[in-house]
Amino acid sequence: MSIYLQHFALKREPFSIVPDPGFLYPSHQHRQAVAHLKYGLDREGGFILLTGEVGTGKTTLTRTMLQRIPAHVRIAYVLNSKLNETDLLASICHELSIKLPKNKDLSFSKICIDALNQNLLASHAEGKKTLIVIEEAQNLSNDVLETLRLLSNLETNTQKLLHILLVAQPELIEILGQQDLRQLNQRVVSRFHLLPLDKAEVVNYINHRLHHAGASAPIFDAGCISAIFKLTKGVPRLINLICHQALVAAYSLGNRKVSVALVKDAASEIMGDLGNSGGSNKPMLGLLVLTLVAVVSLNVPLIKEMIAPYLVADAVLPAGSGGLDIEEPGAIEKEVLASTAAALPANFQDGEDVVAEKEDDIEVITEEPFLGEKELIQESVSVPTNPLVNLLALWGVEAPDVYTFEELSALAEDNGLRAEALDQATIYNLTVIDRPGIVVLKKSSGLA
Repeated sequence: MSIYLQHFALKREPFSIVPDPGFLYPSHQHRQAVAHLKYGLDREGGFILLTGEVGTGKTTLTRTMLQRIPAHVRIAYVLNSKLNETDLLASICHELSIKLPKNKDLSFSKICIDALNQNLLASHAEGKKTLIVIEEAQNLSNDVLETLRLLSNLETNTQKLLHILLVAQPELIEILGQQDLRQLNQRVVSRFHLLPLDKAEVVNYINHRLHHAGASAPIFDAGCISAIFKLTKGVPRLINLICHQALVAAYSLGNRKVSVALVKDAASEIMGDLGNSGGSNKPMLGLLVLTLVAVVSLNVPLIKEMIAPYLVADAVLPAGSGGLDIEEPGAIEKEVLASTAAALPANFQDGEDVVAEKEDDIEVITEEPFLGEKELIQESVSVPTNPLVNLLALWGVEAPDVYTFEELSALAEDNGLRAEALDQATIYNLTVIDRPGIVVLKKSSGLA
């Protein structure tokens, strides 16, 4: 469970990258995609093709469709596409609970195909359809694709017995365009290519996920949408990663809203160096330290002294700081924000958040942090001054003074624990690891 849920009054994590059908945003193109998939499944058989760039929501859309598949449709869901022909046939038979007879005189492939054909004929007689779904189908070799084409030949006098859905990145389109795969390409009865969200859809996408996670008030400043769209190009997975990181950052600062500056810093954490100047990196360094102080009980007065030169009072980057070139919200965003607010619950309609603001005009939240400075300092009074001893104490291990990583590792192993040393770690890494630790901050010169 994410550390910020209680802070933002959320019931679920809104920006998980797990392909949860419950969070599917029904954009116009997603509805079109579902219609194409349904059309392909209603046909007499053949291949259905769903393609899209990495992170555009292919798997989420596929699982949403599979949840709505009628009961008379059997499904063989193959997640591992790096298989040879025999492994693929074995996986399909396993998914359909087909028992394979033993026959030393026949090859394994022949045994699988014969058993599959008999099973499909029996299911067809019962009025059932069979759908094979293969994820990451761009990884399939030409030989495996040819095997799938041969499987599509299984038929009665009037009807094909198999539907095959290939979910893939755009590379598969080029692969199927090869001369030796033209027969398979001609058997694609329905195809759809998912595109990233446009700017108008990004705000609806974010609000949709927040609403389904239990949010009762706006969390992202209106100016964040332009920044998120420019940084992610509308790719849902990148939107999720940056929004999640920005929420963690806002929580660590005690802010109830996410500013444009936090979005930029989150993008730098997720996507690497995006051209920010050294000045714009300082807020992130301060943010990282504050997050760790809130999570790990260290010697706070000492840390405050160490990081004081890097802390900034304003979470919004000053003009001309050399940060990312984010365009200001346009007229389309204002229109979408207003229409979205009308569709959300009454307590979502906050006037100052519906009208897009310029970045310089965004209000900086100055609420008290989740743990106030005084509370942190008072907490540190009772904390042992040796952080290694304190770290062991968090696991219920009483130890004498420990001064080296080797000593820490030895004590940890003696008590059924294990110590790990990471050369580098981002806030996202630390939230995923979700374990107590000690952080050593280093300047660009390499000095601690």
